[in-house]
Amino acid sequence: VLSSRPLAPWARYRLALAHETLGHPEISAGLVANLLAEAPAAPLSRPALALLRRSLDAGGDCRLLAGLQRERLPGTERRTFDLASAECLARNGRTAEAREAATALLEREVEDALARDAAELLVALGAAPEDFRAARLVGLTAYAHREFEFALPWLERALGEPGLAAARAWELGFALARSEFWLGRYGA
Repeated sequence: VLSSRPLAPWARYRLALAHETLGHPEISAGLVANLLAEAPAAPLSRPALALLRRSLDAGGDCRLLAGLQRERLPGTERRTFDLASAECLARNGRTAEAREAATALLEREVEDALARDAAELLVALGAAPEDFRAARLVGLTAYAHREFEFALPWLERALGEPGLAAARAWELGFALARSEFWLGRYGA
């Protein structure tokens, strides 16, 4: 009966928000996952996915993601889903898979807030020193977000890649030089 009414998805979302506020992330995650499984209209899917991600991070059950169809989500929402999945992989000890998922997110975009969160996840997962791809993506993400001090060691590491293509070396070198400039290190 509730699902046949046009405001039902919004009511479910508000109920999930209330449970988040009350400190029940597992209930909030369940409610919002059920809502997302019904493919709500675009204005509701973005905040619902953000709520799902917060609820999962606060202790909701990551298995709820299995009930959602990623393909039915629009682009940005799909990236939010992918980041939530990567975070769940990390929480469940599947570090290599989480690292690959976070890296794939950064391959598509480095300038939005989701990219920043994916870069933080990648750093938290301990990107290996010889992982030049991760270093490049983390460095460019930090640079895009004007976190120049954070960007410098990653950009320097990425520039150490053997056989680095000239165009990529120029891009990384430019980001490194601009980071130094914005930090007031004009000599560097």
